[in-house]
Amino acid sequence: MRLKDYINEGSREEFVVWGIPKGKKKEEILFTKANSKKEADKIKKILTDKHGCTKVRVQVIDFSTKPDFVSAIK
Repeated sequence: MRLKDYINEGSREEFVVWGIPKGKKKEEILFTKANSKKEADKIKKILTDKHGCTKVRVQVIDFSTKPDFVSAIK
């Protein structure tokens, strides 16, 4: 099986939870194992409510579309 075929079999989206951990000042990746937006939102709430993280957000990366790096930089 080629890598391209393997990628097409799995999820075409990745959910990355970012935020500022308690006691720190800079944003960092907090969680990357969510399988859905709903699950990522639950993790976001746990990180905020139970672990004191702030400015927590979910980034959805869609691998089904070609990234437009020029627009991302602007």
